Amino acid sequence: MKAFGLAVVGIVACLLGQGCSGSEGGGGQSDAGDGLDAGATDDYLTPTPELVPDVMHTYAATYSAVYGEILQPSCAWVFCHGAAGTFLDLSSKEVGYASLVNVPASGRACGDSGLQRVEPGHPEASLLYLKVTTPPCGDKMPLNGAAATLDSSEIAQIVAWVEAGAPNN
Repeated sequence: MKAFGLAVVGIVACLLGQGCSGSEGGGGQSDAGDGLDAGATDDYLTPTPELVPDVMHTYAATYSAVYGEILQPSCAWVFCHGAAGTFLDLSSKEVGYASLVNVPASGRACGDSGLQRVEPGHPEASLLYLKVTTPPCGDKMPLNGAAATLDSSEIAQIVAWVEAGAPNN
């Protein structure tokens, strides 16, 4: 039931022009590329801490842990990266991996950066890591407000996974 409520909140946000990564001046998706590096200008619906699901953190350096503990609860919201479209799709673990690893950055803000979303073995050259720390382009992620900013342990988990070669494990 909670997931249904979150989906409704996301749909309403899109319809009101307050969400949808990569949108410009209204609801829905634009042709700006993926929201991970699109640098969108809309205001975003900021989920309150009580809307963000509690996650049991293992901080394991595996893709399963990174997806389940960080990407899914912080990024895969229906109005961000949880729906299929022209932006980064994290709607499932499998689709997310295929959208991240060895995939060039795209979108107006970061498309010409020459970065990969995740470059195995190289977090410093991976847009995923850069976007949650000090982005060279676009907005810092997640765009869910200060309540959803990743903590240093979560960032270290991403780094460890990427340094390990970003395996699909």
